[in-house]
Amino acid sequence: MKHTATYKPSEKTGRWTWTAVSSGLSYGLIGASFSLVSFRSQEDARADFMEHLEANDLGMRSGSKKPIRTKDQIAKLIKTAAECCDSCAEAELSAPRWHEMDVTGANWEIAHVSGANHGACLDCMNPVVSGIRDTYNIPDEGDRQG
Repeated sequence: MKHTATYKPSEKTGRWTWTAVSSGLSYGLIGASFSLVSFRSQEDARADFMEHLEANDLGMRSGSKKPIRTKDQIAKLIKTAAECCDSCAEAELSAPRWHEMDVTGANWEIAHVSGANHGACLDCMNPVVSGIRDTYNIPDEGDRQG
């Protein structure tokens, strides 16, 4: 099944999002069929869609119920989302940290937020990070734990 996306800028912010379009009767995607964050350019949105498709394929091949993105890809998504939160301008969110799958089906977390306005940044970012955690997992590191 071939997947493509439509790309659209927000009239309010000018930031770009994608929506998956399938040539078949069902999406055949195990993750979201739309972008979870908005991007500065159509090219950035297109690159995220391609990463989403790769994550979806990896998740399906591994038997996961979620697409699997790398820690770097998750960190990039979170950083991109933080661009929309004024309170995050001087704050820094930690990199995703792997853990055993929890009751929500997620296997990673953001351990801390630091810097100026970190509390307000966390308030702004919590719904976004929760959405990303609900949608994507990271590669299993369980066999690497000593």
